[in-house]
Amino acid sequence: MRQGDIIELTVQGEIYRCPPLPKLADIRRSHRLTHEQVWERDTNYEKFSWVDKVDVKGVETEELIPQERWSPEQLDWYEAEIERLHYGTWIMINGEPVYFNKYCYFFHQWWVLLSGRRPDYKETSLEYFRFFEICEKDRFCFGDIGIKGRRVGLSSMSASIKCLIALLETNTLSGIVSKTGTDAYEMYAMVKHGIENLPRFITPEIASVNDSEIHIAKQTPRISRNNKYLTADKGRNNRVNWLDTSETAYDGRAMRHITIDEAAKMVRANVRVLFGKISDTLIVGATMVGKVSVFSTVDKGDKGGDNFRELWDGSDHMNGKKDVYGRTKTKLKRFFLPAYRGYLGYVGKYGESIIENPTPQQTEWLKTHQYYNSVSNQWEKCPDPLIGAKQWLQVTRDMLAGDDEALAEEMRKNPFDWKEVFKGANNLCHFRIDDINDQIERIEALLEGTNKKENGRRMIFKSHDNGDRYPVDDPNGMWYIFKLIENPNKHAMNRVVVGHRTVEVKSPDNVAFGAAGMDTYHNARATVEKGSDACLMIGERYNSLDPEGSNRIVAIFLGRPETKGAFHTQIQYGLEYYGVKMLAERSPTDWEDWFIEKGLASPLDAIKKQGYLITTKRYDDSEVYGIPNQQSKNTMEHHLTLMIEYALNNMHKIPFLRLLREMIKFNIQDRTDYDCCMAFGYMLMAMTESVKINKQVKENNMRILPVSFAR
Repeated sequence: MRQGDIIELTVQGEIYRCPPLPKLADIRRSHRLTHEQVWERDTNYEKFSWVDKVDVKGVETEELIPQERWSPEQLDWYEAEIERLHYGTWIMINGEPVYFNKYCYFFHQWWVLLSGRRPDYKETSLEYFRFFEICEKDRFCFGDIGIKGRRVGLSSMSASIKCLIALLETNTLSGIVSKTGTDAYEMYAMVKHGIENLPRFITPEIASVNDSEIHIAKQTPRISRNNKYLTADKGRNNRVNWLDTSETAYDGRAMRHITIDEAAKMVRANVRVLFGKISDTLIVGATMVGKVSVFSTVDKGDKGGDNFRELWDGSDHMNGKKDVYGRTKTKLKRFFLPAYRGYLGYVGKYGESIIENPTPQQTEWLKTHQYYNSVSNQWEKCPDPLIGAKQWLQVTRDMLAGDDEALAEEMRKNPFDWKEVFKGANNLCHFRIDDINDQIERIEALLEGTNKKENGRRMIFKSHDNGDRYPVDDPNGMWYIFKLIENPNKHAMNRVVVGHRTVEVKSPDNVAFGAAGMDTYHNARATVEKGSDACLMIGERYNSLDPEGSNRIVAIFLGRPETKGAFHTQIQYGLEYYGVKMLAERSPTDWEDWFIEKGLASPLDAIKKQGYLITTKRYDDSEVYGIPNQQSKNTMEHHLTLMIEYALNNMHKIPFLRLLREMIKFNIQDRTDYDCCMAFGYMLMAMTESVKINKQVKENNMRILPVSFAR
């Protein structure tokens, strides 16, 4: 590398560009031998006099020496330091030039932790500060969302960011909210402690400070050697505060930076709602005027984990859905560090993470080096210098094997992969959550690199002139299909004579193959309105000759076409193609009207068994198409039981990510938001209906006469 080169690094899937490389002689520690090139604070300021002791009404106090009395060398150092606070600095670490941006430099040079110590340098802290800068410079990004293991230090780093913003900028408000007011105050105390422990030549003039807010009035006056004021650093009227936990915290305020700490542990507030309101404060028109940092260790689903998961899923800037401007659904970007990176006791001499099989030099360092444990308030040594952090953490996991709850808790505290924090996180899940997550991982691996967000061939159904239905590939189609059949469109046309009335009904003639279940939606008949998606699921019955290949979901319709007529047409064509019956929820019943109008269901109560719709019995023993939306407790339990039984033995056969993700959160008491789960259960209920072959039947004055059969 040569002077002026631009070093580009990949940070959490994003490109980070360092400033031009300076001359080697201008890089801190470049004069040292390679093995001595480590991060150390610059202590040159200690050789200068910065304060005078003065008597104020009989009390001895310290006052900053006026800059006019500083020596030329002192003033030079000070001006260089102000530049470093604004633009960061370069340092040689183990033979490599490393750029510390302003946030990382300020944190390691001047920050004081609540323990009274200064933070040790870790390459993981530099990675976070770089990622924060990436998000800050992206004018289409709200900020970062992070999953953290224990003792990562994200709270301290975010507190130092707020402090530096307050030192350098003008007219800003930075805020903190956490899972409880006490937790928010604890992070605010980090900011307060950090500001109070800055040296006098950096400490700003504080208008007021109390237990809820710090108000910085203006910076200490700064002049150059020619007695001209430095204009690059005039931050003033900046506030940092905290608020109690509430979904409306900071609603309506113009914010520069907000930290939502322990976001996956919020019970008193829904973090999704809180973030939605906060994000409104960060944008004016199309301009991002502030940023938010959302991070947490992850708790169980009903303890805040589920709500955080929705934010996390919508923030995948690497593999998730993005718009033409590169924005994720939430406009956040993900940050994740495996627990074995930067793990206390396993950080090397140069700040590197010692993950597995340390080198002899690293082993020697681990044997002799002590680190401060802020939990025990003691200096400690590495527990086993012969192995790395991942190996050390794996020992604990191995010991907990067989205790699913304890193992899940350990994985949430010290995750190797972000997906682990959600394994077992939902203690209300009706299904084996580890099995669900394993299947999600398998499907995501299959889809990796395909730009597909859902499994299966994306298709729509069309109609031949002869009335047969057939599927075609369509990138905008709402059908996702896994299996096409060899003899489609099997049906029987029956002329039904009841008394003096004759009705012609088309009925499916492939019911031995499978059945369908549908969860529809409320909206006007003509134009689809906003709301949940419609879902139709078609499944194949179990075949003892092909046990692994059968008893599968073969097709799913998922979405909201522009009109209800288009929706009903696709549902109709799909059922006709596969030749199967459908069980649907009666909320609303416009699908019933459609099928009757098209001659695919009977308008006569006496012959409702004909056609493509499945009936159920009401309280008075009469039959009705579909499932009443106000279902009995027994019906709801039957619906759930069938899903649980299927999942226990066939989780690996469930191909759809949407269904799997809904299963994690499915709530039998409040099922409104789970379109796929509802359709899945109805499909399984439809499978339990006895297979009936179309034939001529005579009963009292009713005759069913076969008219013709499909090819």
